[in-house]
Amino acid sequence: MTIKQYLIILLALVTALLNGCGATPTIYDAKPIDESKQLVLGDDEVLITGKIIFIENGQSKAPYSLGRPSWALGGREVLSDLHIPFLSTEKDGSFYYVVPAGKYLMKFVVPFYYTPYIYPALYFDAPEPKNIYYLGVLIIDIDTTKMLGGLWGNYINSLNYVEVKDDFFTARQMLLEKFPEFEDENIHKEIMERLPGNFPTLQKS
Repeated sequence: MTIKQYLIILLALVTALLNGCGATPTIYDAKPIDESKQLVLGDDEVLITGKIIFIENGQSKAPYSLGRPSWALGGREVLSDLHIPFLSTEKDGSFYYVVPAGKYLMKFVVPFYYTPYIYPALYFDAPEPKNIYYLGVLIIDIDTTKMLGGLWGNYINSLNYVEVKDDFFTARQMLLEKFPEFEDENIHKEIMERLPGNFPTLQKS
C-alpha cells in the first residue's frame, strides 16, 4: 500500500464518520504540548493524557517507530457535532493533548498505515477546565497480515480484545514532575469506559 492509497483510505474513513453525524460537525484541532514551555490551560481547556498500546500478533508494538496509533475523538454521543481528528502518540504510546472541557467518545483508533479502523466503544468525561485528566492505558490486541486479496499492506484481520488499565498512581507521580506548575488536586483520574450498548468492532467497508 502506498502513502497515496493510505491517505485516500483515511480520507474515506473521516468522510464516512462526518457523514454519519448528519449535520456538519465542528472540527477542532487538539493542541499538543510544547515541552519547552510551561503548560498554560485556557478558561475552557483541559489536558488529557494516557497511553495507547497495540499488541500485534502477540507482540507489543511499543516502543513505536512506524505504525504509531492514529485516533480521533468526538462528542460523547455517537452522532455528535464535534470531531477532533489526527491524534497520535509518542514512541512509548503516551499522549498529551489540550482539548475543550467536556465529554468525549473515542471515534476510532488504528496503527498508522493500517486498515480497517477500530471503533473501541470508549468514552470519558473531562468536565472541569484547567485540570489534567488521566484516561488510563488503552490496550488493543489485534491479528494482522501483510497480504489481502493479492494486495500488499497492513491489514487487521481480527480484533481480539480491548481493555483499559488503571496505572494512575505511577502516572500521577510522572505528571507532577512533568508539569510542576500543577498541584496534585489538579490531576484527576478519569479512566475510559465502555459506551453503554456499544462494543469494540472493526469498521469494515
